[in-house]
Amino acid sequence: MKRVIIHIAIVVFVLICPMLLMGAIMEWDTETFTNGITLSPVTGTAGYSDSGFDTIILNTDGVVDITVEPGDRSSSQLINTTGSAPYDTLTTKYKIEFDGYVGEYTTFTDYLTFLENPATVTRPDGNSIEITLSVQVSTVPYEVPDKGSYSAEQTLTVSWVGP
Repeated sequence: MKRVIIHIAIVVFVLICPMLLMGAIMEWDTETFTNGITLSPVTGTAGYSDSGFDTIILNTDGVVDITVEPGDRSSSQLINTTGSAPYDTLTTKYKIEFDGYVGEYTTFTDYLTFLENPATVTRPDGNSIEITLSVQVSTVPYEVPDKGSYSAEQTLTVSWVGP
């Protein structure tokens, strides 16, 4: 009798779980941001600064967290890899904005701590939401950065929290 009850419990669990998850949406509309963020060229003059943004669509019908994986942080600082080491870097900060989000990352935050704590998206109605990622870069005052192409990569990760 005990075996039958355990077997029934397992069958019920296997049948109910997919129904609970069925219809749960959590996906980016595209694999990358629409245009990428393009900043003005670094001209090799003191006091360089610039900012830019891009958007991506997130489709969800529940609650999700947006984070940056800790291992991805070093690649999110703008660096000039032309020429020889040591390479110049720029002070790099990010912010994220979307409808209804009033968290700590709506102001520019250093790349090392950006999305260290999740930005939570609550969208139970199944509608898509436009996520705007902005970057702000600068040099230390009176520092002259090398001319060249600076690049960085910021990877956002979405994880399911619940309905």
